[in-house]
Amino acid sequence: MNDSQDSFSLIEQAVKQCNPLWTKQYDTAVDRSYEVPTTTIKQTMIDLVDRARRDPFIYFGDQVILREEADMQANRLGNALLALGLKKGDRVSLVVSNRPEIIYGFMACYKTGLVAAAYNQRCTSYEICGSINTVSSSVVIIEQEHINKILDALKTGKCPSVRSVIVLDRPSDQPESTGTAIVYCYKQLLSQASACEPSVEVLPSDNAILLFTGGTTGVSKGVCATQGEMVREIKTMHHWAAPALTKPDPSVLICMPLTHIMGINYGVHWQIICGGSCIFAEGVHCDEIIDSFEKYHPTMWATLPTLLHRVSLDERLSTCSYHDLDFVIFGGSFISLKTLSILESSTNACFTESYGMSESFGFVSANPVLTGGKLGSIGVPISGIDMLIVDPQNGLAPCAPGERGEIIFRGKQIAKSYWNNPEETAKAIRGGWMYTGDIGYMDEEGFFYIVDRKKDMIVVSGFNVFPKDIDECLMTHPAVADACTIGVPDAYSGERPKSFVVLKRGLTATEDELRTYCKKRLVAYKVPKYIEFIDVIPTTHNRKQDRVLLRKREEKESVRNLLSPLDSQSI
Repeated sequence: MNDSQDSFSLIEQAVKQCNPLWTKQYDTAVDRSYEVPTTTIKQTMIDLVDRARRDPFIYFGDQVILREEADMQANRLGNALLALGLKKGDRVSLVVSNRPEIIYGFMACYKTGLVAAAYNQRCTSYEICGSINTVSSSVVIIEQEHINKILDALKTGKCPSVRSVIVLDRPSDQPESTGTAIVYCYKQLLSQASACEPSVEVLPSDNAILLFTGGTTGVSKGVCATQGEMVREIKTMHHWAAPALTKPDPSVLICMPLTHIMGINYGVHWQIICGGSCIFAEGVHCDEIIDSFEKYHPTMWATLPTLLHRVSLDERLSTCSYHDLDFVIFGGSFISLKTLSILESSTNACFTESYGMSESFGFVSANPVLTGGKLGSIGVPISGIDMLIVDPQNGLAPCAPGERGEIIFRGKQIAKSYWNNPEETAKAIRGGWMYTGDIGYMDEEGFFYIVDRKKDMIVVSGFNVFPKDIDECLMTHPAVADACTIGVPDAYSGERPKSFVVLKRGLTATEDELRTYCKKRLVAYKVPKYIEFIDVIPTTHNRKQDRVLLRKREEKESVRNLLSPLDSQSI
């Protein structure tokens, strides 16, 4: 879409009007015009080794890995990659679970000017190989447990760019040819490599990391950040959080996979750009998270509302020690006042909701950390970021306070394009602004709120219904532990809401009871026509509610109901 600069004149006027509102909400120690000196991730790692060589860097099970030890392992891996023939700018795919080696993988790429592309190991072979081909990776680093997800593709030439596969936990030390690639043992390869800093000059403008995100057409696409952009984003995030931190180098508990932007930022980038340590949680179940608090005493926790909600319901919550916890940063979905109140009463930590996406390489808005901002809000744009609500149809007319529209944002560290994908770039990035596809509004004081995704919106007889409104209503019912709403076809209204509900252990509720409850709190067309009780709401690889899976399940059920009992057995 060819929008001229004149088309954005109203948007520029709106930014000037909103700036004083946003600045007024900042913690006094936070500067709206905060500037980050231009440097590289490589240089920040070198500087941190000089000042914090013997500091704990990674907590993993019973291991405590010091910064200098991790730095040496990253150097060995970086030099091993160079010895395989890789050059600055080549892509390295990481298909590794939460363990120290994935951190070494990122560090090795940043030290050598290679570009790290990480994928969740839970992804299917089809998804992983598709992403590898999207960015033409030369090397894949993968665990033995997941090697079969790429072996067939290598043997049949379906991943033609891959020349080397480095396998963690490989039982054999001997290299082996597979198709056009050679498979190496990670441990053996590193034992032969130098532990010295790789002698590659890296510039702030060099690409550092490729992240994958859903496209407007539903096709995954890559977004690339440079070394300089990544340093700017993480240091700006640190500047925002600093008022809540009693120690400049926090120990951060990580429950998210280190292949997701939130996990990468708080489990890798924060520690190698600003300092501190990464604590790998024992797992994502309540008892495992609480075990991690008892064992490691983290000072900072980066997490999702779904995990906060589960922990708030756990019977061990009242006996767990949180006395070292300073700061909890979360985002991605709704959190109830009750959940937050329970958690705040168990700790003196500051709880801050934030908002960001892969294209922003971190959060672009957040509530002030000391005041807490406003519950349910994603806060105000952080230093160096502008954010607005615009008409979701033309994308150029700013919305008045309280009026719902599409969220857009811009900033120096924001993605400028998608990897080799001009079509998706033109749809999402216009005039320097990222069009998010998220629907929200800004209140009179400059705080932003997310209502829903444009694609999740349900249209009932011409009325726009946002599933989040229904989910939040259901979650206030005393018997409801979790809820997720989708739109289903309706012959009369076009669509009607259907809610999937998880009840709290030991409590009961009926469909009619919940529907009556909603009728007292929602306009009639928002009340779910259908309610289905399930044991757990399915989640994506990144542990967000998976509405897409629920829609597919519902479509399959609809087809089954149209067929005869005999026909439906084949579905």
